[in-house]
Amino acid sequence: MKSKLSSRGGNRVGQLLIVDDDAVSRLVLRHMLERQDHVVIEADSVDSALAASTDPTSEPFDMVICDYQMPNRTGLDLLEALADKRLPFILLTGELHEGDLQDERVQFVTAYLTKPVASGELEQVVLEYMPNHRSTGRESTATTLG
Repeated sequence: MKSKLSSRGGNRVGQLLIVDDDAVSRLVLRHMLERQDHVVIEADSVDSALAASTDPTSEPFDMVICDYQMPNRTGLDLLEALADKRLPFILLTGELHEGDLQDERVQFVTAYLTKPVASGELEQVVLEYMPNHRSTGRESTATTLG
């Protein structure tokens, strides 16, 4: 498992897990969310995300933003695996739309965003569904797992 840390001053608003097999997509999302002073944890697969979610040394996530289509497992597999955590779960789709997903697990998706995601749209969805805005004086960090 490799980590990539970056620091930025500011208040922590929330800790978000971004899951996408595309490194550029993760980078873009991370930058948008860090501008909003969120702490961002990146995972490049469902398995990496599950490892991050059970890491006893990290703070719990406030929200998951996950790509639908990834190698081996989908975002809905992650949603199902994290169901007991009851986190807001934002599903990113490329060519798919909400109606295209016939899987019964879609009923538990909090919101959908279509790629490429606009910064304003991402900010609006995150603010709408963030459970409790956390604010501390600590620096925010971004970590890449995988």
